[in-house]
Amino acid sequence: MAAARLKLEGVRQAVRIDEGEVDDSMLHDWIITAYAAVENHLFRRVYDSVEELLIGPSGVLVDEVINQAVCLLVGHFNRYREAGEMGAVTELPFGVEWLLRPYVNMAGGA
Repeated sequence: MAAARLKLEGVRQAVRIDEGEVDDSMLHDWIITAYAAVENHLFRRVYDSVEELLIGPSGVLVDEVINQAVCLLVGHFNRYREAGEMGAVTELPFGVEWLLRPYVNMAGGA
């Protein structure tokens, strides 16, 4: 079932980021980056509506599972703000990969 893409307040609550802890523009950038990372991992575009999906049939509709993966990524970005920070990883966190596995386009390409 399709869901709406996450907005700032929804992500703030889900990831437990207090108002003022992270600048809204930075949080917005993390959300955009997380959706882009999801698309790159899936080799698919993430669409907001069935109408968009009809244009790009190899895509996938945004749903609660994809939104949860986005929240996990934003939480990761918040925790590891510096690339060289101890514990930072260069791959998707395991939970994100596990959530997205059923959506991956095994043929590759978006």
